[in-house]
Amino acid sequence: MLKKVIFYVVGCLVLVAIAYLLKRTAKQKDEDSDSLFDLGYSYMFGEGVEKNIEKAIILLKRAAEQGYERAQIMLESINDNK
Repeated sequence: MLKKVIFYVVGCLVLVAIAYLLKRTAKQKDEDSDSLFDLGYSYMFGEGVEKNIEKAIILLKRAAEQGYERAQIMLESINDNK
């Protein structure tokens, strides 16, 4: 009986650890898309860095590919103005 309890507890701990890692990975992805957008925006308008439209578009595309809506909107705006 004790073996079953130990296996159950260990199994629960493993599931909790897996859930934590999945949640952390998703959060890091969100933070990465935020960072990509912020850096792309900075390059687009020369805020704190030398203005570089090509770099801005590359970074914004990466953020947009991760589903970051503000990057998608900015890229659509850029394409509409061409």
